[in-house]
Amino acid sequence: MTRILIKSKNDLFSKMLNQVLQNKGYDVFVSDIKTSVMHEYRKSKPDVIIYNSSQNKYVLEDLLKLQPFKPIVKVLFVLEHGTTNFYKDLAYANGADGILVKPFDMDTLINLLEKILQQRKHMRKMG
Repeated sequence: MTRILIKSKNDLFSKMLNQVLQNKGYDVFVSDIKTSVMHEYRKSKPDVIIYNSSQNKYVLEDLLKLQPFKPIVKVLFVLEHGTTNFYKDLAYANGADGILVKPFDMDTLINLLEKILQQRKHMRKMG
């Protein structure tokens, strides 16, 4: 079963996303954005980490810590409407595998998640 870690500051969004992903058959873990990503990574061993945060400081620090685990773990960002291209480019440059900007529908998120998981599967076959 695919394991997904949601790191978020927004409890309502996390709860909704958690429910949608569980209904799709994913094994989901939710963590506060300020909790150590390495602690959560070791505890839940996720295939994908979904970040929902406008606190770019924590997210970019986490991306740097996750570099040794790429491409094993994939990272998807959910950004606030109005996020500048600077942050999007910075996220991709530091290892993001996908970005969604609010508002979006859950089907869009699921489609991107499945695409990222296919890429992960392909990379594991090659590696």
